[in-house]
Amino acid sequence: MKLQEAYQIMDVSENVLLEELEDKFMYWIRISKSQENLQIEDPDQYVDMDQITLAYNTIKNDLIGYDPSASTPQTFREKLEHFFYHYKFHTIFGIIITIIVGSLLYSIVEHQIEERRLANLPEPDLEILFLGEYHSEDVSPLEDSLLYDFPDWERTVVKFEYAPTETRNELDMAALQRRQIVFATEKPDMYIIDQNHFDLMIGMDAFQPIIGLSDELIAEIDESRLYYYQGELDDDEYLYGIDISGSAVFDSIDMIAEEKIVTVRFNADNKSNVLSFLERAILELE
Repeated sequence: MKLQEAYQIMDVSENVLLEELEDKFMYWIRISKSQENLQIEDPDQYVDMDQITLAYNTIKNDLIGYDPSASTPQTFREKLEHFFYHYKFHTIFGIIITIIVGSLLYSIVEHQIEERRLANLPEPDLEILFLGEYHSEDVSPLEDSLLYDFPDWERTVVKFEYAPTETRNELDMAALQRRQIVFATEKPDMYIIDQNHFDLMIGMDAFQPIIGLSDELIAEIDESRLYYYQGELDDDEYLYGIDISGSAVFDSIDMIAEEKIVTVRFNADNKSNVLSFLERAILELE
């Protein structure tokens, strides 16, 4: 569109200022909106906003010294900046979704691989669950130590579940909630727990009496380390827990804990191996 024609369509003078041009353009927009509301169909009275817009852009380009025909193609960087300016939130959202989906798929594949690996392993000869305020970075040294001490065993499993005696923060609250899941899902042969968890679990019928140790061996243990209890179905008090804190069987791992009370799970699969472990742990008490 020629400049003179644009002046006529916009109904402005050739000396129009940019601010005046903007005001005039808004004026035509309001006229156009009112015509739409009134549903004016007479072509002689109807404002052609396509022509108005073209005229506006022609005059504006002349005022700011911009020549559309002389514009150079955008560089790759300019195109990239334009893309991210207009689609940055879409891009960020897409990246986040990709990361979440990728992490989920990776976890699924990793879990399947681990399940196949465990399926090919022999059944554990002894499974131990530490439950309480215990921490250990790596349990494999203890597992290896047990295999060394008991050469007839093929595999041992040692697990740690942090369970605080009191809630000090949100992490402790989450740990206590997880403890309920552990009670329902984990099936170790023996628990190693603190006094707090012994008192908690003994009333849940989670243990069975420790029967099978010789009287001579038990007599060598300080009475403060022996935990007796009479359950509802017991006709007398029985030994349910033995504190083996300080035993050399734990020398292979770096773990700080005041109490390590051994208890036998109520339906342990490897009770005889629990007794073998206990005999060695008691003999190596400091």
